[in-house]
Amino acid sequence: MHKSRLQELCQRQQWSLPEYATSHDGPAHNFRFSATVTVNGSSFHSPDLSRTSKEAQNKAALVAFEQLSDVVPQSPPVDLPPPPTPAPALPIDLGNQVSYKNQLQIYLQKQAKCLPTYTYVCHALQFKVTVKVDEQTFESTSYCYTVKEA
Repeated sequence: MHKSRLQELCQRQQWSLPEYATSHDGPAHNFRFSATVTVNGSSFHSPDLSRTSKEAQNKAALVAFEQLSDVVPQSPPVDLPPPPTPAPALPIDLGNQVSYKNQLQIYLQKQAKCLPTYTYVCHALQFKVTVKVDEQTFESTSYCYTVKEA
């Protein structure tokens, strides 16, 4: 957490990115770690020993961030544009049609599943669609005049 805040500070100030050095002490089954981070030519050390190198680096980053934040003048807050309007609630009305394709895609994304694949067959200028979702196949019940409708 503090490492990312320190990196953001460096980017805002157009400094080079922080460089970390980690060392350990103690028996192999119970290492204790300390870290040093170098930012803009200054070095900052973790205040105490840690159980992991990641924790030691994070502590060193906190020390650096706190000291460098006090030195760097804070820029005034920027007025941000209002957040975008949320998407309409499902079902999505497309004239007389409801976008079941869109509903299916959103549902699958929320379930962390793969997106569906669509194939269609054209017969006498009419279309029939097959949808494959997680090894299951679904087919339109009849032929339609457009692929979208099918």
